[in-house]
This record gives sequence, structure tokens and C-alpha cells, in this order.
Amino acid sequence: MKRTFAAVASLFTCFLVILILGALCVQAQTTGVSGLNVGDRFTFSNTYTWTSSIPGDIIPSALVAQNDSMLQVTVQNVTGSTVTLLEVWTYTNGSQIPAVEYAEVNSGLTGSVLAYAANLTAGQPLFPAATGMPAINDSLYRTYEGNARLTNHIEVNNTGISGENYSYMNLYFDQATGICVEYTLTTVYTDAPNQVVVQHLVLTYSSVWQVSSATSEPTVPVQTNTANPTASPTSNGSSGESSAGFPTDLIIIVAIVVAVIVVAGFFLLPKGKPKPKKEQEKPAEPQEPSAAEEEPWEEEEVREEAPKETPEEEKSEGDSYSI
Repeated sequence: MKRTFAAVASLFTCFLVILILGALCVQAQTTGVSGLNVGDRFTFSNTYTWTSSIPGDIIPSALVAQNDSMLQVTVQNVTGSTVTLLEVWTYTNGSQIPAVEYAEVNSGLTGSVLAYAANLTAGQPLFPAATGMPAINDSLYRTYEGNARLTNHIEVNNTGISGENYSYMNLYFDQATGICVEYTLTTVYTDAPNQVVVQHLVLTYSSVWQVSSATSEPTVPVQTNTANPTASPTSNGSSGESSAGFPTDLIIIVAIVVAVIVVAGFFLLPKGKPKPKKEQEKPAEPQEPSAAEEEPWEEEEVREEAPKETPEEEKSEGDSYSI
């Protein structure tokens, strides 16, 4: 009985462990991970369009300076779901502005529009950990200068954002790497409700795949006297994760649990068929004596019953004679 109870308990525990591990595996698979690697380079063209419903309004000088600019991006570090991007903005007047941007592709907490999780498909949230975020509308091939890539597409209308009356985002990003390939943002600001500003960002060069007919990166000299305020050591790939995208800690836990179940089953499960119990020897029943065995007793009894002749009787029979 004890072995049967131990076996049932072991199997029930194994079932629970399988359910828990299955849930953990599903969670690991839905965690957003970047498809970018350290050293990947991308170049974007950036343009602005400004309109106003009030005649005589003047275009903001900041938009004039940033219009027809170019953005060069280099992947400096990839740690888990966070990608560090080194940026250099080059404007038409020749000035350059370096910057560092962090793209958190799992939750979207950093608000970057340049990088997203890899291998997402239509119907999934734009950021896997933010289930309340809008979902990807569709996946389709987009052609840039004769080169096609499978991209994810999402359109979002935003209202209620602080400082904005309205904003509309139309985004395409590469499905394999997660890098943005085209981004359009239309904004109406609260302090200028009569003005509409449209930013259009388009990928024009990639070191990962060919984007345009030109096979070389645009040669724009980058100023070497600009300091990088947040330089950090580079790392190729995600730390703390296996090549299949599963956390290393999860794999270790699975291995330990499986080993414990195997050992417990070896000691607790019944081994072989139970041996039959030996039948207890019954005491021999008393047997009645046979007729041969009873005869001597009868003779003795007869002998005891027969009277013995006295010497006088024997003598008288021996002395009797006739004259």
C-alpha cells in the first residue's frame, strides 16, 4: 500500500511539474528578443512636412534645420531585450549631433521607434510584454529600391497624449531583425492646434542586407571630436539566454527537476512482481491406527482376560488315572 501511494504521488508531482514547465516555456517563447547584433549599421533619411490652416504662420525653425537630415545608427550593445544604439544626426548645414538611444523591445518602456522584437507576426502586440499595446496589423513584403524584405506593419491613432491633440503612427519594421524600415508620424500639438507636422523616416542603407541599389554606405564624415557620454562594452547576442532564446536559468531548473523525478521514481515505484507468500505448513491430522497395529493390543487384552491355571489344577489333571 505504501509503495502504491508513493508511486501515485510521484506521478502526480511529475504531472504538475510538466504543467509548470510548459507555462514557463510559453512565457520564454513570447518574450521579445532583438534580432540585431553588435556592429550592425543602418542609415535613414529624415524629412518633415509642415502645414497650417492659418495663413501667415511661420514654419518652426527647428523643423527647417532638421528637414532633409540623415541619421546613421550603429548597434553598440545587445543585452537581453535592450539594444544600445549609437546615433549621429547630420543636417543640411553640415552640423552633426551624436546621441545614444536605448530600445527596450520587450516592454517598449524606452519609447524608441527604431528597434523592435524579432520574429513577431500579425496579431501579436507591438511589444510582447505590453499586452495592452496595439497589435501588429499585418505582415507583408516591402520593396526598397528593388530589394524586398518581409516586414510587420502597424497603424495607431493616439489621443490623450500630454502636449498633443492628436497623433497617427504608420510603421514598418523588418521581421527578422526588428529594425525600423519606414516610419511616418503625424502630430498636432496642443500649443499649435492649427498646425500639422509629419515626420517621415526611411531606411536607405543596411550592413545586414542590401536595401538600395547603392551597395556602399553613404560617405558622410562623422566628427571625431564628439565624445560618447555613455559608451559601454560591446556584447554580441543576448546575455543570460541560450541560442534558442530560452533563459539559461530555466534550462538548468528543467534539468534538475527531471533528475529528481527520475531518482524518486527509481526508489518509489514498485520493482517487479511481488513474490508469492509461502503457505504455512498445517499440522498433520492424527491418523487412526490400522488393523494390523490394533491386533497386538487385542491379543494382550485376551491374555489379560484369560484366567491362569493354578498348579493344583495342573497337578490333578496330570495325576488322574484309573485302577
